[in-house]
Amino acid sequence: MLVLGAISATTLNFAKSMSRLWARADAKEFVSSVTKYLLSSQGCQNSLVSLPIPGATETNFTIVGFGGYGHQIDNISAGYNVTPRLVIDSMTIKNKGSAPSISVRNGVQFQRSVAQIKIVMRTSSATGSVPIREYFIEVPILQKITPITGVIDGCSVDMSVEDACSAAGGTYTAPGTCTPSVSCEFKGTAYGCWPEASCPSTNYPAASKYTFSSASETTSPPTSMCPVGAVPTSSGTVSYTYLGNPCDKYGVCTTYTNQAFFYICLKCN
Repeated sequence: MLVLGAISATTLNFAKSMSRLWARADAKEFVSSVTKYLLSSQGCQNSLVSLPIPGATETNFTIVGFGGYGHQIDNISAGYNVTPRLVIDSMTIKNKGSAPSISVRNGVQFQRSVAQIKIVMRTSSATGSVPIREYFIEVPILQKITPITGVIDGCSVDMSVEDACSAAGGTYTAPGTCTPSVSCEFKGTAYGCWPEASCPSTNYPAASKYTFSSASETTSPPTSMCPVGAVPTSSGTVSYTYLGNPCDKYGVCTTYTNQAFFYICLKCN
């Protein structure tokens, strides 16, 4: 009987460990999918636009219209079952507190800051409930300067050709000519990261990826980032999160935050 009891306890502990590992894997994949959604124009419009500008104190947050990770279109907040074994304990938003900057889109000036979204999850199974570590997602948000609206007016995620020209202080003429104080032709956007190993390639399909060889290139970008004859100018940044690799022996990966550095490529006469 003692042997059977020991075997039963070992089996139960193994089941608990496997349940936690599965839940952690589910959590990482879910957060990755949510991050891509919130960094898209649709995700920003659905979940962030018209919300009050976040303050330093965490407030409850709802992801609206999410349809990734095998889910039907749904709203996600605290109490939501991501999977039968994974539950969201809390989901909050606050202002990260980094120094705001000025962004120009379609000739309109915005104040740009960073919203930090925290997701706390736990396992839920017949063997009990176990907390899972916190996950963070950072989204650059925009607020109109004139008039000040007090709400999120957009996200600094995607930059169109016209927006890029406006940011450079120029006049845009379709389909691709940017004319600031001198005649310039828009030749696209380029971006890179330092360290570059995690730099995303799928979230910014309109931009050309460049591998930085040193951190100093983020402020003094080489002309090789742009097509021949064009030079990189008017830098901007977008924050993103990624999972460290390799993970530890329990399958737990560390979440890091980094920035992608963007540059407008202009060929001026």
